[in-house]
Amino acid sequence: MTYDYRVDSVRAEVTERSVLDGTAGEKIAAQVELKVREWAARGYELQLSEVMSMCVKGTCLFGLLPSKEGDIQLDTFILYFRKAMK
Repeated sequence: MTYDYRVDSVRAEVTERSVLDGTAGEKIAAQVELKVREWAARGYELQLSEVMSMCVKGTCLFGLLPSKEGDIQLDTFILYFRKAMK
């Protein structure tokens, strides 16, 4: 059987208050679930998920000088979907 594969990402966003009151995990899960349901409505199933970390280099003056703020570390959920082809 052959499959059509698609990759999507979710950059989960929560507030500091959600972290402090312990609801951040539920809110992140809801954001990921929404994305999975969107793909499922198109006939795709979730094949794999992982967290990808990336470093955004802080620069100024067209990248010639380092930024005073420094580098920014970002994490995003990568979701791999597949759909059986006929």
